[in-house]
Amino acid sequence: MTFLDWASTSPEIRFTVSKYDGLHCNPNAAYAYKERGLLMGCEERIKAAIGVNSGHVLYFRCATEAIEWLVNTVGGSRLAWSHSPYEHDACLIGATAKPNEIIGADFYIHQWVNHITGEIFDLKKIRAELDEDCRLVVDATAGFGKAKLPRDIDNIADALFMSGHKIGCPDLSFMWINDELCEWLGAAKDIRNQWGLHHGSLSVASVLALADAVEWACENGDRVDGHGIDLYVQMNNLLDEACVKCLRGLSTPFASMASMPMLYSSSLLRATSTLA
Repeated sequence: MTFLDWASTSPEIRFTVSKYDGLHCNPNAAYAYKERGLLMGCEERIKAAIGVNSGHVLYFRCATEAIEWLVNTVGGSRLAWSHSPYEHDACLIGATAKPNEIIGADFYIHQWVNHITGEIFDLKKIRAELDEDCRLVVDATAGFGKAKLPRDIDNIADALFMSGHKIGCPDLSFMWINDELCEWLGAAKDIRNQWGLHHGSLSVASVLALADAVEWACENGDRVDGHGIDLYVQMNNLLDEACVKCLRGLSTPFASMASMPMLYSSSLLRATSTLA
């Protein structure tokens, strides 16, 4: 059997020319010294942006891949998982329960911000309600760019993940895991193969773009005014008003909902379907 490794012979591209004065090198090679330095620098930038001092940042194509990797790596079938009642479909792993209802779970997944209602959950309160031995995994995807993460995430969550495409970086997403979880998973001391935890060559250009996007999202996290936290309350009120007007023959139900500000069409459709 003959195996040809394309990585070591891949042609130059503009990214490497501009960064390395025209030297022939592979832009995706985490085993090259300069690439390694850039990747470590990006990791520190992302950690600083989300407010952590420990642990490591791992990169994935999307948040769904990130959570699937974690479940499979820790041996999901042998451990007790649970999730909040508000999770995205990709996070429906194990039993559904609120934090104060959890008994004997090894891992618990909870959103930071709800992707439909916009409700911002108190992560510190959630952590306090869980058993000390239960690891909290935070789905931060819907929160970036809409709110500011609480300080001291190191002491709140054991892992945190998000999708890059939600903040303008379509090629890459990330998951941060704390020191204790890194040690438990057997993380290596070298950044190659993502600290030995997730094998494959990284695109340095994509990691740089993600680091920029995460910094921007965290710095501008409170830019949204009136983030629709009371979406369901607003919609119920509008529904009541629409029904009253309909009974009086003034207008058609749901007509006034079309003018509701700051709602995604998919969220509006789902919410109106539920109410109907």
